[in-house]
Amino acid sequence: MIRARISRAPESSRPPSMQPAPFVTLPQQPEHSWSALEWAGTRRCWLFLSSTEESREAALPLQSVWLDCIVRRLMATEERRTKVWIIADELPVLKRQAELETLMVRGRKRGLCAVLGFQAITQLRAIYGHDQTATLAAAPASKLILRTGEAETARWSSGQIGEREVVRREVGQSIMSRNGFTVHPHRQRWSR
Repeated sequence: MIRARISRAPESSRPPSMQPAPFVTLPQQPEHSWSALEWAGTRRCWLFLSSTEESREAALPLQSVWLDCIVRRLMATEERRTKVWIIADELPVLKRQAELETLMVRGRKRGLCAVLGFQAITQLRAIYGHDQTATLAAAPASKLILRTGEAETARWSSGQIGEREVVRREVGQSIMSRNGFTVHPHRQRWSR
């Protein structure tokens, strides 16, 4: 919806970060070429590393190498330029990504933003181990947690949200106080 409203606004009134990026497909003719190195330098269009169910097994090693090279190149730039969003939906399908922890922990400084989508924390722990999964899950400043049917992921999600403590004042009667009433705090804790 935001993209549709922005695209209807006059180009001169749009902030530079909200200018729609063009969709570019890889060239079919040999005289035109695409370079990941040049793309990382300009950051001017969208880049999708996708696959179909039929091609996933063959494409996965190539996607991993491309993603690794692109993240390394983007991390090599010292100055922060246009933001680059790296969205990895169904992260466990991509298997182990060597530069993922670097991207999540140090990428923000260089304008890199990451969105990681997964269904169960146990899938990530099987791939990255307990400690590295904790690092990957702690790095994002914002988290969107949706319904889960898996018990371990539900416990992990509850831990991410945290506990809630409410302090309420309760009024009681006392024959020992001057006015016959006492006010004392009552604390109640529960996990969300």
